[in-house]
Amino acid sequence: MTRIEASLEKLFQTHRVVFWYDEGEKLREEYEAIALDGIEKVVVEQNEFAVKHRILRGDPAGKYLLYFPHSEKPLSENWLLDLQLAHQEFHTDQEALFLQELGLDYYFKELVREHSEFFQSKERRAKLKSYLAEGDSAPELRFKMMAVVLGSEYFSLEAYIQAYAAAFISGDTRIEKELERFSLSEPFWRAVGRKFDYHAAQPGIYDFLLEAFSRNFTPTNQGRSVKETRILLSIWKDALSHQAAFRQLSDKIAEDLKAATLLQAEPLENILQDDLFRVVDLKIIHELAARILSREISLDNLLAVIKARGNKYWHPEYRHYYACLEHAGQLIDGVRRASGQPLESVEAAAGRYAADWNRVDFHYRKCIYHHRQARQDGALNELLDRVLKVYSNDWLLPLNNRLQDHINQLGQWPHQALKAQRRFFERQVRPIIEKHARLFVVISDALRYENGWELFKDLQAENRYDAELDYLITGLPSYTQLGMAALLPHRQLSIAPGKDTVLADGMPTAGTPARAKVLETHAGVRATAIQAEDFMKMNTKTEGRPFVMQYDLIYIYHNRIDKAGDDKTTEDKVFEAVEEEIAFLKELLRKIANVNGNNILI
Repeated sequence: MTRIEASLEKLFQTHRVVFWYDEGEKLREEYEAIALDGIEKVVVEQNEFAVKHRILRGDPAGKYLLYFPHSEKPLSENWLLDLQLAHQEFHTDQEALFLQELGLDYYFKELVREHSEFFQSKERRAKLKSYLAEGDSAPELRFKMMAVVLGSEYFSLEAYIQAYAAAFISGDTRIEKELERFSLSEPFWRAVGRKFDYHAAQPGIYDFLLEAFSRNFTPTNQGRSVKETRILLSIWKDALSHQAAFRQLSDKIAEDLKAATLLQAEPLENILQDDLFRVVDLKIIHELAARILSREISLDNLLAVIKARGNKYWHPEYRHYYACLEHAGQLIDGVRRASGQPLESVEAAAGRYAADWNRVDFHYRKCIYHHRQARQDGALNELLDRVLKVYSNDWLLPLNNRLQDHINQLGQWPHQALKAQRRFFERQVRPIIEKHARLFVVISDALRYENGWELFKDLQAENRYDAELDYLITGLPSYTQLGMAALLPHRQLSIAPGKDTVLADGMPTAGTPARAKVLETHAGVRATAIQAEDFMKMNTKTEGRPFVMQYDLIYIYHNRIDKAGDDKTTEDKVFEAVEEEIAFLKELLRKIANVNGNNILI
C-alpha cells in the first residue's frame, strides 16, 4: 500500500467524503491506481450538482473519494463548499501527508515544515503518534516531539532534563545534536528558562546543571531563587532510572564548584539540610567526630544532627559512619552516667547491668561493628581510639575492681539464688510444661545479655510476639560445658575428674545426643534436643509439624557466635556474627511459629 493509499484509508475511517484537489493533474496516475474497498472514486468536472445529489440523496451512506483535476476554486464558485466543509480535504504535499498519517489537522502544516527534519523518520513519527492526544496545541505537540528525541515516556521538563543530563555525563551528544537539527533546541531552552529562571547567552545542559546545583548548595546559593530547581533535584534523586547519572554529575559538579574547599569555612549548623554532594556528609561526619572528641556537643544535639541526616540522599552510603558516631556518643555518655552509681552487691550489680549498664556493652559492640562496616579512610579512627580507651579504662577496669571488692567478701557464689543459671529448668521451664503447654528452648551459645536486649527490642517492634526480658547469674567456673549443663534438668552437677566434661546427675552433657538423653530421662515430659540448622532444614508441613507433635519440650541449640570467637581466623568477626545470629534467631522464631509453637525461651 502506497503512502497516499494509507493516508486515504486513515481519513476514511472517520470521514465519508474526501476531497482531493490535484492542480495540473500531477498525481492523476496515482489516483487512477488507487483501489480501496468500499470507497467509490468520482472525478468531479462540470458535474458538481449530480455528485451532490448522488452523495446526499442517492447514496447517503456511501463513501466517496472526489478527485478534482484542478486547484480549489474561489469560495463563490465552489458549488460543493458545504460538503467540503462538512467532510475532509486530502492534501498531497509532504507536510500534509505527514499530518494525515498522524491524524493531525492541516493547520499544523507550518509546524511540520519548521521541524521537517524531525518528521522524515518513520520511527519518530510512529513514536510521536503514540503520544498524541485529542486537542493537542502546537506547543504541546513540540513538547511531545522533545519527548521522542529525549527518549522520555513522561512529558515533563524534569524528566527531559534527567534524560539529557544522563546522556551528557555518559558522553553521548546525540540529544544535543538532534534538538538542534530538528529546530527544537530553542523551544526547549525557552521552556527551561521560563520554568527555572535560567538565562544564558549560550544555554547548555551542563551550564544549567551547574546553576541548579549551586543554587541549592548553601555556600554558593547567594540568595538566588531555588524553588523550582529544588523540586527538579528532589524528583531526580527519587528517580531510580537515573540514579547513576545523578551521582556521577554530583561528583563532577562538586569538583568543579570546589565544594570541599567551600565547606571548610561553613559552620556545621548551616549545612545540615544540604544533601547534593557526598562531601557534605564527609564534612558533617568529621565535624561530629571532632566535637565528640573535644566534648563540644551534647548527646541530645549529636542525636538530633544524626536524625536530621537520616533522610538525606547520601545517608545510605554513610549510614555506618553515622551509626558509629551515634554509638560512640551513647557509650561515652553511658559510661559517664554509670561511673558514679553505687554498687551494693553482686546481685545488685547484675540487676543494675540488666536494667541499664548493658547498654554500654551494646553501644561498644555496635560502634566497632559499624566502624568496620564503614571501611572508612581514617575519618573515625581517632574517635574509635577514644571509645576503646573509655570502654577499657573508664568502664571495664573500674567496674571490675568495684565488683571484685564485693566478690572478695562472699562466702560462696550465689548459685542457689532465684536468678541463678543452674535453677533455669526449675524456675523457667517446669512451670510452663506443667501447664501441658509445648515449650521450645532456644540456646544460642555466647548470646550475651546485651545481644538479648537488642533481640527483645526488635521483637517488640514487630508486634508479632509478646516478649519479656530477664537475666540469670552464671555459675562458676564460667565456661561453655558447665553453662550448657546448668540449663538442663538436674539435681546435681559435677565435673568429671581430670576433665572439663560436666555430668548432670551422672549423665554426660556434651553434645546434642547426650543432652537429648538427659532431657528424655529427667524432664518428666516428652523431650528432645536438636541442632538449629537441622530444625531449619525441615519442611514445615511434611517434616516440621510431625516432628514437633512427638514432643512437649524441644531444646534447639545454635553456636554461631561462640564458634566465631573461639576460632583465631574469625575471632575478629565476632560482632558480625552477633548481627547474623540475631537475624537467624528471628528466622528461627518464625519457623517455630509456623510449626504451631507458641511458647519459646531463648
